[in-house]
Amino acid sequence: MIAITRAGWLLSAAVFGAVLTSLVHVHYTGLLPFALLAGVAVLAAVRPVWALAAVAAVVPIAGYAASQSWNPNVAWAEALACAALVGLGVDACRGRTPVPRPLAAPAAVFGAIVVASLAADTYVMALARGPAVWHEISFAVGRVYFTDHSHRAVHAGLLLLEGTLLFAHAARLGAAAGVLRQVAVGTAAGSSAAALCTIEQLLEAAARGTSFWPSLIDLAGRLRWNAHYGDFNAAGSYYALAVLAAAALAATSTGARRALFTGAAVVTGVALWLTSSRVAMLAAPAAAAAALILPRAIRGRRQAMTAAVGAAAVCAALAFVGVLLPQRGIQKSPLLAADIRLGLIETGVEMMRAHPAYGIGLGEFYERSGEFSSPELLAKFPAAVHENAHNNVVQIAAETGIAGGLAFMWTIGAALVAIAWRATATRDRFLQLVFAALSAFALTALAGHPLLVPEAAFAFWLLAGAAGGAAFADRTPPPRARRSTIAAAAALALVAITLPLRLRAAAHDANFEHVAIGVSAWHLSPDGIRYREAAGRATFFVPAAAYKFSVSLRGDAASPLEVTVDGRVANVRVLAPGQWTDIVVPARTAANEARFRRMDLRTVADDRLVIWVTKDEPVAPR
Repeated sequence: MIAITRAGWLLSAAVFGAVLTSLVHVHYTGLLPFALLAGVAVLAAVRPVWALAAVAAVVPIAGYAASQSWNPNVAWAEALACAALVGLGVDACRGRTPVPRPLAAPAAVFGAIVVASLAADTYVMALARGPAVWHEISFAVGRVYFTDHSHRAVHAGLLLLEGTLLFAHAARLGAAAGVLRQVAVGTAAGSSAAALCTIEQLLEAAARGTSFWPSLIDLAGRLRWNAHYGDFNAAGSYYALAVLAAAALAATSTGARRALFTGAAVVTGVALWLTSSRVAMLAAPAAAAAALILPRAIRGRRQAMTAAVGAAAVCAALAFVGVLLPQRGIQKSPLLAADIRLGLIETGVEMMRAHPAYGIGLGEFYERSGEFSSPELLAKFPAAVHENAHNNVVQIAAETGIAGGLAFMWTIGAALVAIAWRATATRDRFLQLVFAALSAFALTALAGHPLLVPEAAFAFWLLAGAAGGAAFADRTPPPRARRSTIAAAAALALVAITLPLRLRAAAHDANFEHVAIGVSAWHLSPDGIRYREAAGRATFFVPAAAYKFSVSLRGDAASPLEVTVDGRVANVRVLAPGQWTDIVVPARTAANEARFRRMDLRTVADDRLVIWVTKDEPVAPR
């Protein structure tokens, strides 16, 4: 088992090392950023705890800072995470500190489901593109991964794997004394730097106005601000996490350090306000109140009643404040925004209802949301035709299947429950506020999708992993941990066994409209008919219903054409040279839910003969 685990760590380091080398082929970067990333990998291999803190500090501003001097189209934050994963994977191969079993089990299951979903998407790509798909994937991953995001499934899957691996490495190292605090310090430093960049941007804009103070008040109250990326809600989620992490450091420090961390919390709080993320601004105080009330709620019946009343009062006050919060930028009213989010959750539920076992595919929620959204939602929010779920749990469950959603919740829940238990049992104020920080981020993820933004996602995964590892410090695994390990092993076996079924389901649901292999682009014949040219063989994906198409042989002598549908010969027609021959293929007779069928054409006499093939057209049933 140890050998398998070490091989897995080494494989992860090799995979992300290969992904990282794609930066060598990116224009306008040079060797300096690649050398810096290589330094991060070396640091992670030699001093992994330092690397965790450094990534937590740098990742929020990596893209913003690097784009000032180097190619702004590069996903620098993700490149930084990949570099860290290379070194962390090498360090993990030494096997000195394993991931706590209660955290390793769900993370392994979730990662396996993501890998299976990636395999299914790759299988569909192979069907649609033929043998050229492997060159396409190697080009996308090995040369343009950080600049070209057209391969949605690859990027969505690798982003989830990167976060899960960062979580596992942080949990592996977090059991050591002081690691969680170092990661929290890195988080506070990164959020302070990010906040100062945003505040500077606002001040510069106000200075360009006719009068500084009126312009500052107007811009801060009318627009939303975040210097690093355009997803203001994800920025709010990150700042809600960071402001409480900084508060945890300030509450448990003395002297100059307390003043420093208090300043970090204040600056981060200002940046949180500037994002105008209403969910984040409410989640931060709600999570802090819950973390502080929880220890008192378990002391006795009277204390529990008092805590319940206090919690109800806090919720009522926050709900009232939420209605009063201003609308900035293009924000909707709070009630309409909540209604739209509920509608998008219903869209995700419809996706899960249609594809409960394996999901609709990684990265497909945004592309296919219009297919599953209600007419009422599309009427009040037309952008729902292409929109994310605004709920990370729903989106992951819709894209990877209900099992994937459950594994994701198991991973996050296992860490949060362990942290809450340890914080409550030890009355550790620092751990209580760290738990509040993670809970605030998790609450925002139920009304947004911060885990789709690398800068916000990696900060959460690192702090959650380190806190989860700290929660299991100096603890022997309870008996239930062994049961969870057995359950995880059974789940992993089930994922492997059902992989062929996942591949088949992905192929059945794939949209192969207008997809063909071995043909040219569209041309126009002298008689005005649109066609695609093929030599000897060609593959088309055609509707499941009856259809017809026309073929013209470009040669001097007649030749038979073999038509194979789903691996069975459906027709053999002799083609006369220079004439269009109509071919009708009946509808599928066997019960099958696949949206398309594969049709192969082959010139029997000579595989070098050229044929022209028209678009397939439906045939009305008689």
